[in-house]
Amino acid sequence: MVVFAVIEHTGERLNWYQSWQPSSLRKGKATPVDRSSLITNLIIEGAFLLWWNDVLTVQDWIPVVGGNLALADAWSPWFWPLNFIFALWFGVHAYVLFRDLWGRFTLSAEVILGAAAIIIAIRLVGSGELVLVSGELAEQLAPQLQLVARLIIFVAMGFTSWDMAIAARNMKK
Repeated sequence: MVVFAVIEHTGERLNWYQSWQPSSLRKGKATPVDRSSLITNLIIEGAFLLWWNDVLTVQDWIPVVGGNLALADAWSPWFWPLNFIFALWFGVHAYVLFRDLWGRFTLSAEVILGAAAIIIAIRLVGSGELVLVSGELAEQLAPQLQLVARLIIFVAMGFTSWDMAIAARNMKK
């Protein structure tokens, strides 16, 4: 800023500045940002990462009468892949939020990360037991909690597919 003040004070002429035209900026394909969708994604991804890494616990929020609720062993092989996917998603969405435009790279990242998450979700749904319940009502609650876990995964797959379709459509523009 000081440099520009000195240049202005001395009256120095900058030839490159006088001949510069806004039309000389390179044109690139970019899509405007839906801030509400990005902020929602950032909140969900941040909450998931905090929960997934045991920073935020929800065990106390789920009233399983006289028992305990935990993830089944089917989730174990996906700990680091899901960390990686959600951390990258969080980074891409934060970058787009501050940059205020979806570019080809960020749209491609959205599609690739979404596809990876859907593949993992399909593998999880087909793996059998998703949650473990212990306690007094374990036998009665287990089938319903398995169904709830699968429904949550299917809903997440639906939203992810929707975001991927929008990103793919915007890549073609």
